[in-house]
Amino acid sequence: MEYKITLALDTLIADLGEEEAVDFVRFALPRLNERRELLHTLLLQEDWKAAASLAHKTLSSVRVYDDGSLEAALLTVERQAVAEISQAAFQQDLQDTFKRVLAGVEAWLETIERNRLNSP
Repeated sequence: MEYKITLALDTLIADLGEEEAVDFVRFALPRLNERRELLHTLLLQEDWKAAASLAHKTLSSVRVYDDGSLEAALLTVERQAVAEISQAAFQQDLQDTFKRVLAGVEAWLETIERNRLNSP
């Protein structure tokens, strides 16, 4: 897992407390994955306006977990930079980055839960 993702999530714990942070992440992960899938579909359908709207809605959520790379890609979609976002390579990089961030968050959540089980 990437250090910056862990740091962002640890900051979430500092702000909310561990239990609320874990509940927040558990609630958000499936929704973020749904948005990842929908964004992929919208880009494939070349529905730039709907993709931009979804990217905008997703930005505030990923800022909690992201190291900046996913945020940058979503900002590109939000700007409707069609010359860039229409490229298969961009779309694949976006999906890969999204999956990497989500996997990092899932790993963090598993670590927190494992630590809870092992603590007295």
